[in-house]
Amino acid sequence: MLLTASLSAAVIILAEWTTRPYFEEKATEILKSNSLSNIQSYFGKDQVFVATLGDDEVIGVCALEIEKSTAIVVHWHVKSQYRNRGLGWDILEMVIDKAKTSKKNAIQRIQCETYNLQTRAEKSLKDHGFQPSGEQFKEFGVVGLFGVCRRTWVKTL
Repeated sequence: MLLTASLSAAVIILAEWTTRPYFEEKATEILKSNSLSNIQSYFGKDQVFVATLGDDEVIGVCALEIEKSTAIVVHWHVKSQYRNRGLGWDILEMVIDKAKTSKKNAIQRIQCETYNLQTRAEKSLKDHGFQPSGEQFKEFGVVGLFGVCRRTWVKTL
């Protein structure tokens, strides 16, 4: 039993050791971009951002980045206790509608990226007319070895 525990610990330490630089680099990029301390400057003029508030708490966040005629979903998160109620799609739909009605944006496509482990989000996208675009891409490092892949979903308006 001690041998099994030692080998398991060695595998976990090795996985953490090989993937740490990648995740530390990503975290450093986020902190250097100052996106968390100044949301308004991070999202700028061409992006649409919505945060819904419940009883004094944020329960969902969604943001689009608009590039020419394509709106890219860059953030889409709902607290887990609210996900089965359809709130996530309501927030995304509200952001898409706001972007479509903007006078300076002529959006023709919406693009969203998910991981294959996000089955609820993928089902919601599929149910609302999004189609997978292209192939899946394995994630970097050990996470990719376990079969975690990214997919791009597209909906033409």
